[in-house]
Amino acid sequence: MALNFPNSPTLNQVYTDTTSGFSYQWNGTVWISFSAASSNQIKVLDDISGSFTGIAFTFALTSSGTSISPPNAQSLIINLGGVIQDPSDDYIVSGSNIIFSTAPTNGLSFSGVSLGPAIPVNTIPDGTVTDGSLTVAGILSTTNLYVAGVSTFVGLATHTGTIFGSNLSLTGVATATTFVGSLTGTASTASFATTSFGLSGSPNITVGIATATTLKVGTGVTISSGVVTATEFDITGSSNTFNAGGLNVGVATATTFVGALTGNATGLSGTPNITVGNITGTAATFTNLTVNGTQTIINTTSLEISDKNIGIGSTSSPSDALADGAGITIYGTTNKTLTWDNSNSRMSFSTNVYSPKYYGDGSQLTGVSAGLSLKQAGSVVAGGAATTVNFASGATITSVSAGIATITIAAGIVTEALVSSGIVTTLSLSSAQDHKVTATGITTITVSGGTEGDSHTVRIVNSGIATVGFSTYFLFPSGSAPVLPTTSGAISLLSFTVHRVGTAGTQLLAGASLNFS
Repeated sequence: MALNFPNSPTLNQVYTDTTSGFSYQWNGTVWISFSAASSNQIKVLDDISGSFTGIAFTFALTSSGTSISPPNAQSLIINLGGVIQDPSDDYIVSGSNIIFSTAPTNGLSFSGVSLGPAIPVNTIPDGTVTDGSLTVAGILSTTNLYVAGVSTFVGLATHTGTIFGSNLSLTGVATATTFVGSLTGTASTASFATTSFGLSGSPNITVGIATATTLKVGTGVTISSGVVTATEFDITGSSNTFNAGGLNVGVATATTFVGALTGNATGLSGTPNITVGNITGTAATFTNLTVNGTQTIINTTSLEISDKNIGIGSTSSPSDALADGAGITIYGTTNKTLTWDNSNSRMSFSTNVYSPKYYGDGSQLTGVSAGLSLKQAGSVVAGGAATTVNFASGATITSVSAGIATITIAAGIVTEALVSSGIVTTLSLSSAQDHKVTATGITTITVSGGTEGDSHTVRIVNSGIATVGFSTYFLFPSGSAPVLPTTSGAISLLSFTVHRVGTAGTQLLAGASLNFS
């Protein structure tokens, strides 16, 4: 039975089929089932005026305390303050709520009637829809769908049983436990957050051109022709074979590739075995290249490496013992090597080494006539080479370590300036050769340190009345110390040579020149 609906219907227009007696109403998108209101469908709405505040717009609709959901605003008759409200302008319905365009004020009366809910068509009798006459724009849900002709679905078709049909055309998503027959067209991305095109089991699918974001198949699949376009392509089953006419993917994964692979091979992962005849091009670029095995041979005339450091003997736990024997071999009639000798803690050359310069202290060099032997007063302090430098006096060799020494040479005369006032004044013979004493009151001059044979001078300047004497270290020609002038401003000069120092007692051979004032 065919339903001949009017063309270009208006909103809420009702059409009654004279043959079946069924009525339908146009809701602006599709024809829906319609029946006139009956007495058992008419319900008096509970009074909601007690909730009117002049602020609230939305109120819940109930009848005898039970929530009701009118199909539309036109199914209600609403009276506010004795005035029937217009459903087009004064209110709308949303689920079980009524929403007024103007908030009802406190004290305003309310009454209302619901004419009844919409009555949907639950079953379409068999044989009542002819070829090409069923169009579903919403959601069609069935247990089994039998299609004899062409059916077009804009929304979602969901079936828990079997779809039988010679031609099913969908612009949305078709989901079923089983599809029987050929599936043709383009399987593209769905707009629903479900398992879109989640084909399971082991269907036989013939595809001319496959386009997908991710294309994955199970085992026992052979792709023999056509063009496959995908962001990711995976046929890693144990018995899968790929031998297609064209493959355009971001990542292709397969157990076996049959035929020529062209283009840029990038993003290879895992441990593939690749045999390459020739790598051609102006340059081969690798972000990271790892080559495993026992031997890698590079046959090239020139090898240039931009890295500043080359690692040899790389391992996760490096040690000097593991690095023993590591180095570089230059092939020749006899090979020349530079290797690490761990037993001697040094790099070892297998041949002669020439260098225009050597750096370091040279203390470990053997078999060479070079370097210096340093002596202080005839005694070897550092070195042991053929050339000897002997500092007889005036120099001190210190900080001797690994053949390196510090040599301190006294350059010129060093003057020591002292001020004495009624105390013992000590001259430091090890730090100076000339000593100037500014004397006041009674003072005695003595010495410390000194080296045998050193000569010293003492200049004494009286600052006020001064009486100056000398310790027993000083020996004078007359056997007694000279008497120095005591007047202020008097200048005296004393010269002496160190005759003896040490445990036997210091002796200074002195002479005096008096009163230069």
